[in-house]
Amino acid sequence: MKMMACRLLMFVFSLAQGNQAGQPFIVTQSPDVEVAFGSSARLQCNIAELFSSCSHVDWLKLDPRKPMVLHVTDRVKMVNPNDINNIVFNSVCWATIPEVTVQDSGMYYCVLSHGQFAYVGNGTRLTVTEPNSVPPAPSIEIIPPMAYASTVPLLCLVSGVIPSQARVSWLINGTVENGWTESALEEDDDPLKRLTQNQILVPAEEWEKGIPCSCVVEFAGKSFSKTLQHDDQCFAVFCIYTVAWVTSSIILLLLVGTTAVCLCKNPPLFV
Repeated sequence: MKMMACRLLMFVFSLAQGNQAGQPFIVTQSPDVEVAFGSSARLQCNIAELFSSCSHVDWLKLDPRKPMVLHVTDRVKMVNPNDINNIVFNSVCWATIPEVTVQDSGMYYCVLSHGQFAYVGNGTRLTVTEPNSVPPAPSIEIIPPMAYASTVPLLCLVSGVIPSQARVSWLINGTVENGWTESALEEDDDPLKRLTQNQILVPAEEWEKGIPCSCVVEFAGKSFSKTLQHDDQCFAVFCIYTVAWVTSSIILLLLVGTTAVCLCKNPPLFV
């Protein structure tokens, strides 16, 4: 039953994330919460439109290494969990995470079981800041494609930040695109050494027009970005071929010069 319930929640979550029609969420949450290391974080879940009880609400955390994977965490404590047999309608359900650490940072979703359905909130991003620390600027690299067909794959590599505390997206010719984000390395490794990557596909026709493609990293209340265009890639390839041609020419001239000097010092003997 637990496995089936988890699969159901994952299915509902995927529907909520893929809400392309732009319809509002029935269950809403405060989008961002930032707290200091060691303090208590407070999460809010608004269920007023469903006339239900907080006893039917659970909290799940998004796995930063595996997009679309949620897991139950015992770090979240419900503030007003009514008894399941006590029929009391709630508008807002509160939860806390006591004595937060950096590992508590991430996306949290409240899930309301209502009859035969489960409703997932829009998510709350929790950021835990360490005392007297200045967040470093992340390192951003965009890997251009070596070859492409109808679409151009662009890969953005981000390091130097904790994946759960950063949001990586794209700005393609002025339009915000989410792309597909995932992070590498195991959970017990240093979070700052994890590599976050985000990939997006750009239509080849747009790419060849030279539209600006920017990888944007939102971290600690600041925004960092790096931009790549088709012209930049062409210039890079041109530079590579130019350097290779110049190097080959110099080597050839050195060989010719060395041969000429040798012939002058030791002229061949003709019989």
